[in-house]
Amino acid sequence: VVIIMSVRLWLMGGSMPLFSEQDNPASFSPHLLTRFLTYSYLLSFNAWLLLAPIVLCYDWQVGSIPLVESLGDVRNMATMLLAVVMIALCLHCLFSLLVRARM
Repeated sequence: VVIIMSVRLWLMGGSMPLFSEQDNPASFSPHLLTRFLTYSYLLSFNAWLLLAPIVLCYDWQVGSIPLVESLGDVRNMATMLLAVVMIALCLHCLFSLLVRARM
């Protein structure tokens, strides 16, 4: 990772990339809750794209995925569903390892 980051910094002339609000609207939101909810939703959105790549786009900038600005937004259900599925998968793996260790 250090070598890859060093090469990237060398190729970019020693500076980090500068993103605009157009590139990443969530990062420029003044509200921490909006940033947290939007990034959490983006995890579930991208997980869904891995399973069902129906709405692929070459460029996801400029608000093509609207910001999640409140706890009452329906898209938070996708985030909760992803969290439940990931926790269930982790518990299943843990219990499988415990059963194997007892054998």
